[in-house]
Amino acid sequence: QQAKENLRCIEWNDISRELMAKPILGPEAADMAGLYKLSRPIFPGEVIDFFLSHSWHDDAEVKWEKLEILAKSFFRKHKRYPTFWLDKVCIDQGSIQDGLKVLPINIMACSKVLVLLGKTYPRRLWCAWEIFVLFAFASEEQAAARAIVIPLTKCDLVTVDLIHFDAMRARCYDPNE
Repeated sequence: QQAKENLRCIEWNDISRELMAKPILGPEAADMAGLYKLSRPIFPGEVIDFFLSHSWHDDAEVKWEKLEILAKSFFRKHKRYPTFWLDKVCIDQGSIQDGLKVLPINIMACSKVLVLLGKTYPRRLWCAWEIFVLFAFASEEQAAARAIVIPLTKCDLVTVDLIHFDAMRARCYDPNE
């Protein structure tokens, strides 16, 4: 219940190229304290349009271009821009472990899971976990209908890497995970 009460989203208009490009760690890292303020609690009865599943190590410019296309297409169809669940802003970075514990609720609370499939996606453990959760809590048909996969590269090897995912070779944001 608490996880549902703390569910947050970010409006398309609050997502920027810079937000998608700034790393979480390192000298060019985003201001983590200010990021949570970009998201908002969901309204009663609201369903977040997209859970954004992606690797922060993939090409930010290409991700941004694909998101712009998606947002414009969504607007044409629904006469409004979409909302997103984006880890960097929807999890309070001051208590990240608490936010990650309810990740399955965040995924299942969204209408669709948007996979931005780039070169590093198949090697990121959290990306695999997000896909696993989707398929674990829904029938295969329902999960497949909720997943939207947008390739960031023309290389079919990325899809092959995803199919042959190996947890022993996967990488995490935190090496202790």
